[in-house]
Amino acid sequence: MTDGNGNAMGNDTTWIVTIFLVIGAIVLGLLALYLAFLVLVAGFMGAAWMFAYAAAQGFLGVVAYVAAWVFLFPFMAIASLGLGAVLLWSFYWEERASRGARIEPKVPFHKRLVAWLKNENVHAPTPPSDPEERYKWANRLPPYD
Repeated sequence: MTDGNGNAMGNDTTWIVTIFLVIGAIVLGLLALYLAFLVLVAGFMGAAWMFAYAAAQGFLGVVAYVAAWVFLFPFMAIASLGLGAVLLWSFYWEERASRGARIEPKVPFHKRLVAWLKNENVHAPTPPSDPEERYKWANRLPPYD
């Protein structure tokens, strides 16, 4: 083994360099595994939140969710990763704030999302059965009820 100038290194130096390279490779490998785990967790968390929203819409929402994963896989994967990353970041800030950190988020994203998902108006209102009333209801001006 040679150093950067082309000079031959001694046997002891070779072992020291090899040990540092192996330790560095192990540390980088563990860091890569940790980051891969975070990406998987973010993806699954985003997919779970999107499934919860789809399930709140009923059977058609679940069917649309599964169809979107089948036919729009790259877009759904990116959306799951993005939503999961935002949720993980929000959970991190909430946990940090609960431990008494000085910097707090104004409104955690996932709390707003949960409040929106639990809203009673998530499902579409039932239109009136009378055709004339239904026409008026369908053509009403905002704000909608």
